[in-house]
Amino acid sequence: MPRQKKVKLGDDRTEKQIQSSILYLLRVKRIPHSVTDVGLMRDQTGAFKFKRGTNGWPDISCVLPGGKFLGIEVKSAKGTLRGEQIVRHREITDLGGLILVARSADEVNEFLEKHLKL
Repeated sequence: MPRQKKVKLGDDRTEKQIQSSILYLLRVKRIPHSVTDVGLMRDQTGAFKFKRGTNGWPDISCVLPGGKFLGIEVKSAKGTLRGEQIVRHREITDLGGLILVARSADEVNEFLEKHLKL
């Protein structure tokens, strides 16, 4: 499992804000990706509905050059992995996929530059 990086104090961005910056980076780098939307969403009538996904699946799924799968779990400065996320991430890495727990777009960029030469 990837280690979670320490984050500088005072970083109060939400996971949604961090995710938006990561998605922008992936678009710029032309990496195909998809977002796993899970949680309360408003339907066409304005009522809240719970949208389900696969328990523990990473927030962002990517296909890297060469066909490698990368799952990006977005966490805020204080966010921690849930048990089901740890289990699902282990399943993915056991099958040869990559998992990154990211607290910023900079961490994703560093990962891509270091491991994939993008």
